[in-house]
Amino acid sequence: MKNLRKMNGVKMKTSFTRNECIRIYLEHHPEVFTDDFMEELADRFLNCNTIRNTFKTIYPAILTNDIIPNVDIMP
Repeated sequence: MKNLRKMNGVKMKTSFTRNECIRIYLEHHPEVFTDDFMEELADRFLNCNTIRNTFKTIYPAILTNDIIPNVDIMP
């Protein structure tokens, strides 16, 4: 999807995914990071279940040294 984006007065013709658009918005609007917002993010994404599920997803890649090279798994 090619869009004409305007950032800081400069027009750029490029394609961004939805996550990239959100990241760029947050980088240019630091006032968004209020204490309440950061607390909501921590409650939502830093709980044990979310971390455990993420680790289960990436564990096979860790074993095959795709994510972290030169890792020795000791039994």
